[in-house]
Amino acid sequence: MDGKVKEEVNRLIHEKRVVDASHVLHIVNGQALYDVFKNESVLDYSHLIPFNEAMCVNETTESISSPAFIQMRAKGHNSSVDAYKKLVTDYLEPLQKEQYAFIYLWFGEDMFCQINVLTLLAYLEQIGYGGSVQLNVFDEKEFQVETVDIMLGNYERVYREVLVHHEASSEDTYPLMNRAVGIYLELLTEPNRITEYIKKNRELSDKDLLQKLFKKFDYIGYGDSQYMDLIKEISS
Repeated sequence: MDGKVKEEVNRLIHEKRVVDASHVLHIVNGQALYDVFKNESVLDYSHLIPFNEAMCVNETTESISSPAFIQMRAKGHNSSVDAYKKLVTDYLEPLQKEQYAFIYLWFGEDMFCQINVLTLLAYLEQIGYGGSVQLNVFDEKEFQVETVDIMLGNYERVYREVLVHHEASSEDTYPLMNRAVGIYLELLTEPNRITEYIKKNRELSDKDLLQKLFKKFDYIGYGDSQYMDLIKEISS
């Protein structure tokens, strides 16, 4: 996908749908894409940060990036506070120190990515960010990007209702996020589409079952660790 990333980003820059400048911050959906952007010199990586989280699993707090948030999220990931800060929240510090006029979010279409986007948008509202936000949504295989202009204002409420209280939101967002919220809430219930599939296919080896889960539920976006936690829980 590496070459496709650079080709697509250059297209967006040429069409002036993306600006790469000192007053712009790019946030990508994890370390893997961050490394692609950096190694391919796709953008000025001095204004590029990853969001290395999986907000669709484990509990969270209302105040994002607060000490209570860090402690709860680190515990949920079986991580130390220091390791969690180094992996996740330290990268968010530029948002506190710099006045960026524009923020681009580079995230996938799946539920995993969209719940991370929800968290970031809620965080931008919490810190009083006043610039412009554009979401660049891509498919994982071809890296074809669709842009969504984001209007901040109600994402903190959606985050609080959905991720903190696990309730359907009273607010409407945009279609991909609306879908992601619905899937996220469904997966909090038992049984759900994933646990039922695991139970029906438990005779498979973990490796084979993982491959089938990745293929069947690519729109969910879980990684190895999320699926293995479910497989172990069901098998116990």
